[in-house]
Amino acid sequence: MDIRTFIQIPNIAVWDAKKQGNTFIKIYGDKIIHILSYLDVHTDRLGIVKFTLEDMVSSCGLASRSGKGNSNNQFAYILDDLLSKDIITIISGDYKKSKNLVSCILKMPVGKSEWFPMFHDDYKKIIDDNLDRLILLNVYSYVAARLRRPTKDKEGKAVEDIVECMYVDYITFSDDLDITEATLNKYLVQLRKLGIIYYDSIGLIKKHDYSHEANNVYCLDKDMLPRALGNSSLYYKEEGFTILGKKTSKEMIAINGLASRIAQLKKDGKDTSKLEKKLATIEKNKKAKKKVIPENNIHEEVTPLPKMKYENKPDIFGMFV
Repeated sequence: MDIRTFIQIPNIAVWDAKKQGNTFIKIYGDKIIHILSYLDVHTDRLGIVKFTLEDMVSSCGLASRSGKGNSNNQFAYILDDLLSKDIITIISGDYKKSKNLVSCILKMPVGKSEWFPMFHDDYKKIIDDNLDRLILLNVYSYVAARLRRPTKDKEGKAVEDIVECMYVDYITFSDDLDITEATLNKYLVQLRKLGIIYYDSIGLIKKHDYSHEANNVYCLDKDMLPRALGNSSLYYKEEGFTILGKKTSKEMIAINGLASRIAQLKKDGKDTSKLEKKLATIEKNKKAKKKVIPENNIHEEVTPLPKMKYENKPDIFGMFV
């Protein structure tokens, strides 16, 4: 049996459970996950990292350029801060000279924090892709960081049966990564094509005459997805929702799209009155039609599943240790 090697990345890099806005991505920008992953991958058996700034920059698909505000300076600025916090210790070389070979030691800032594994084979698939590799890495990392994981004993064996998955709405997902919902969807589709992330939804749900799409569930293990969807179905049923299934009307697509757009504009402090009137009109017309979904379209649970266990949000350590 092959053992999958991995990089330890602190959850706080992409997800702040306490919602204090102090993720690495919020502080350093979208390059930090790549920098930490790159340094780990280029660590030899003696624990020495060897790299050039030029290769670090170009490996994520960016052009290595010097000068104020250019990619080399942006990467060097982050490395400066990692150096000041003893995350990296320079042995030889000067990374501010892009072609200069640098030797350093990396102390990944996991400390007492919760962390997630980024498997090396998944990292390679992402870093070899043609889309924006930084966004691919960050979307993958967000799912991995928020995945509910089982508690393990001293021998590393799981002591509870937990479906390793993530439940989150699109707005939270995209806002936490500072990308649009359209961009998020594009990169999720690509990660699914790469066989790295698996996700789906139980479809349309209804409560108090209002219908909308259930949140997606996300897994890194394909075999977990059916159980994750089962837990999602149980959760919504316990909350009083009726599961209507996969069929989504054009009106619902319009309603969901407008609702997302309104939320984004409000966040940006822009006027949404016209869009809100349009949304109210569509919803009013939808109710007037009183369209009944046939009984055979109702999603039914076949196998009883245990009640969904909610993740224990980890205490977040000081930014670096």
